[in-house]
Amino acid sequence: MKVGLFGSVFGVLLERWKESRSQLTPALTSSRIKGMIPFMLEVSKDLKNYLDRELSKGPLEAKDLAARYTTDNLASCEFGIHGRALSDVDDTFRKLGKEIFDPSFLTNIKFVLQLYFPGIFNILKLRMFSKKFHKFFKEFVPEAVSKRETSGVTRNDFLQILLQLKQKGGIYSEENPNENENERKFVC
Repeated sequence: MKVGLFGSVFGVLLERWKESRSQLTPALTSSRIKGMIPFMLEVSKDLKNYLDRELSKGPLEAKDLAARYTTDNLASCEFGIHGRALSDVDDTFRKLGKEIFDPSFLTNIKFVLQLYFPGIFNILKLRMFSKKFHKFFKEFVPEAVSKRETSGVTRNDFLQILLQLKQKGGIYSEENPNENENERKFVC
């Protein structure tokens, strides 16, 4: 089964899901996620500045506020970039994030098709999100990877974890040298 850029877990064959899970589970340890807290604190400062600026103008829509905050956190924790969804109305990540946070009726239908009828979804060659969405990430992610690899910069974000997986053929926990062999995760 072919899975696109953002193919859902439900659309992946069980074996492929098991393989992906075994490779990514070490990336999602609590210590690695805790390592991202400084990035979240930076975004929280941006949120405070946004609230200080915008509350003087009147009430805010909670859904939009949460979406902007989440978008900036994802940009920082996943890709290592300073998001601008809280400061720039025309931020690219925010515009693309609207496809996720505010899905259209058609997107909801496609989600149901992918979830319950993945064969039909694939036969029809549907995309969950717009061509613009897919094009942006198909260009952005390899560019971010290339910049990270050529600069030699390391950052405790999800992109770095994926680079470790790519470069070493696996991820293992280096934070706790006292882990026993059963707890240590090696991915081949």
